[in-house]
Amino acid sequence: MSEISVKKESYFKNSVKKLLRNKLATIALVVLIIEIIIILGAPLFTPYDPAKQSLQERLIPPSLSEQPLVGYDGEPLLNADGEVQYANFHLLGTDNFGRDIWTRIIYGGRISLSVGFAAIGLGMTVGVMAGLFSAYYPKVDAVVMRIMDVMFSFPGILLAMLIVAMLGTSLVNVTLAISIWSIPTFARIVRGEALSVKQNDYIKAIKSIGAGDLRIIFIHIFPNCIAPIVVYSTMRMATAILSIASLSYLGIGAQPPLSEWGTMVAAGRDYMFDAPHMIVVPGVAIIITMLCFNILGDVLRDILDPNLSDNF
Repeated sequence: MSEISVKKESYFKNSVKKLLRNKLATIALVVLIIEIIIILGAPLFTPYDPAKQSLQERLIPPSLSEQPLVGYDGEPLLNADGEVQYANFHLLGTDNFGRDIWTRIIYGGRISLSVGFAAIGLGMTVGVMAGLFSAYYPKVDAVVMRIMDVMFSFPGILLAMLIVAMLGTSLVNVTLAISIWSIPTFARIVRGEALSVKQNDYIKAIKSIGAGDLRIIFIHIFPNCIAPIVVYSTMRMATAILSIASLSYLGIGAQPPLSEWGTMVAAGRDYMFDAPHMIVVPGVAIIITMLCFNILGDVLRDILDPNLSDNF
């Protein structure tokens, strides 16, 4: 094993140790891991279909036990033997169509996280490429950064709404809109870091011995930009999840009967007093997920920033 690989491995291990040393970051990481496991193994954690309706079981509140079925007159429903009928067990209750909210939260998480990861991945790829080439080629920089300035002039959520309105309502277009919204910041972050690295003597030495531009950009400059990319990507996931929920809440994101968290909040607006759990449960899911990503991003910034890492 070469000395460089040993240093990289040691740096990675030290970073992980510093992350796990922070109790709040460890809790956030564990919560996200548990959330992802539940989302990926959804059929193992719920027996219900997220789209299956049961009007007899509509608006059942969260409970740790089975709830009696109630008719429109508010009285319990009786079977042929005169016994009270009980609904199936619903931990987090049901919505206005009798659909299990726990099930819809799990399957809704699939949409939120998958769209979030895809959007950040696409935006990061384009933004990083734009930032690297802008930093290395001044002529490219003059054009690309002006384009980024124009994109920065639009408020993020309004830009996403405009893109979805132009392309049409679909999860693919929502993913594309959020990724485009992410490109300018990735480009600015990478450009600033790459400009700093580009001035180092070893870059000038490598260039003087005939190394190609692409080799210098991707082998010698890009690795030094990974830390800020990781930090911003983690924190950007929180914003992406909120953006997906916001667009779905406004009716231009995920469409019914898909169980996306923002769509669930929108569906609960008319029942916020009779069945507040329809809004509270998906709202809490959004808050917890965003909080975990923000905490991780904040701690990663402190760890990976050489000016702050000595405090860990």
